Amino acid sequence: MEEPTGIDSDERNFSSSVIYKAADNELGIDLLKIPATKEKANLYVTTLIQLIYSIEELAELQPAQTYDDERYKLIKDAVRVKFKLTEEQLEQMFNEWLREVFLAKRRVAVAKLKAIKDSD
Repeated sequence: MEEPTGIDSDERNFSSSVIYKAADNELGIDLLKIPATKEKANLYVTTLIQLIYSIEELAELQPAQTYDDERYKLIKDAVRVKFKLTEEQLEQMFNEWLREVFLAKRRVAVAKLKAIKDSD
């Protein structure tokens, strides 16, 4: 089979949309339509976290559980497709940078909930 002209094999691995639905009866949000640049991927991840997780859900999620969380996987996939990264590039970007963004956002959520609880 011939390769389509102008499209390498990696290009076909990128969906034209990555849809997040909070509930089955809701309209989905295409995460790829959210503006972002590769240089500021941390801001993209932060935006996706705020969109996908409530503060309570984020605080309840244990760091060791994040790898198995479907929403975390969806964020990783959105980053991969948005910036057209290979699996190796994605893993490097998450291991060196973006996972820490996720965990920092979680720590902030835990601290906010603790402050709210302590003030009650």
